[in-house]
Amino acid sequence: FFYQKALKNSRKIIAVSHFMKKKFLKITKLFFLKDKIVVQYSPISSNLFFEEKEGSFKKNLNINDNTITLLSVSRIEEKKGYIEKLKIFSKLLETDLNYKWLIVGTGSFLNQLKKEVVKRNLEDYVIFVGEVSRVKLRYYYSNVDVFWLLSNFQESFGLVYVEAQACGCPVIGYNKYGVREAIKNNVSGFLVENHDQVLQILRNRSFRRLDYNQIKKNANNFNVKHNFINLLI
Repeated sequence: FFYQKALKNSRKIIAVSHFMKKKFLKITKLFFLKDKIVVQYSPISSNLFFEEKEGSFKKNLNINDNTITLLSVSRIEEKKGYIEKLKIFSKLLETDLNYKWLIVGTGSFLNQLKKEVVKRNLEDYVIFVGEVSRVKLRYYYSNVDVFWLLSNFQESFGLVYVEAQACGCPVIGYNKYGVREAIKNNVSGFLVENHDQVLQILRNRSFRRLDYNQIKKNANNFNVKHNFINLLI
């Protein structure tokens, strides 16, 4: 009763994506609130996330400049799709060994994932970076070739994809849930339906044909200033 009363008396209700707005209405059946719910994407700070090539981590990790580097940043949980990505990455290496995959983060699935990497003899190709402060994340986004995260969660949005784009990094994510709102397909990255699509993009290095200025431009739609102004309208 009090929850619905609070909603009725609110001037605006904020949803972090169109997906979450639809999900909320579907679950609650409070369709009379539809016009009051405003979609306001989770913002990023342009002071934190911007392209910065200096301070590259590659020398410390003994990564050759010619090596194609993939990056994932998230909680290391099973439903974040790490086993699926590991299978894709294994197939990728069957035809080309000039790839490294950096994984930033920690979580309950980390130890199991490390065991899977050893089981597949991929210790030389998969690098576990551990936790990285948000201040230093831009160095990783700015100095890799592509960011990929194939989460099986019903992601409300997809802030890490936007952070990567703000640093000029093309991204790969599933074409579903809130993720599809964070990526402009074939412009700032790729929205994929299946694993074969991901493998083809990586093998063909399709991410290299994207315009880095357009990638960063798409991220500008999610900066703090832009979002705050929209909220006041």
